[in-house]
Amino acid sequence: MLPRSRFSVGNILWLPQERDLPRRPFHFRTKLPQSCYGHPVILISIDSSDNAVWVLILTTFGGHGPTPAKFIRRGHNPDEYLPIYPAAPHLDDILSLLLEDGQSLLRDSWVFVRKPYRCAKAWLQELPPETWNMPWLKGQVKNLVTPEEDRPDASDGIGLEWSGSELKSTPSS
Repeated sequence: MLPRSRFSVGNILWLPQERDLPRRPFHFRTKLPQSCYGHPVILISIDSSDNAVWVLILTTFGGHGPTPAKFIRRGHNPDEYLPIYPAAPHLDDILSLLLEDGQSLLRDSWVFVRKPYRCAKAWLQELPPETWNMPWLKGQVKNLVTPEEDRPDASDGIGLEWSGSELKSTPSS
């Protein structure tokens, strides 16, 4: 299992394919759909009572970005996804997620924010170094920024907080 320091809200980690998850002695029930395995995730909450975390799933939309056909096929709405900078916003006036220290993912990625999923901490792994623009840095969400602020030096972004069933923005510190 990863060190405790890697389990901070906002950290981006890897959820392996279901067939690659540890089986014994650890058993954990989840309602995670099969299509969510094998994707990066953002930690949004940590439940220390049973070594579980709540995550949001990241996607590259197959490496080709979001299209209307992909939203229809998934049964999702375009406003249920937030781009991670430098991915281009797919809607006007949509916020983008900005990572700390100028870090970025090598492939444009979006976060599905409609539904958080619960999974075991023991399942999560570091993303492979080839996923990152700067592999020596860890990936952690820093701010949400508006399209006008969508640049790595945006210092006046807003914080990210998951509350119940919705993503909220809070003043950053």
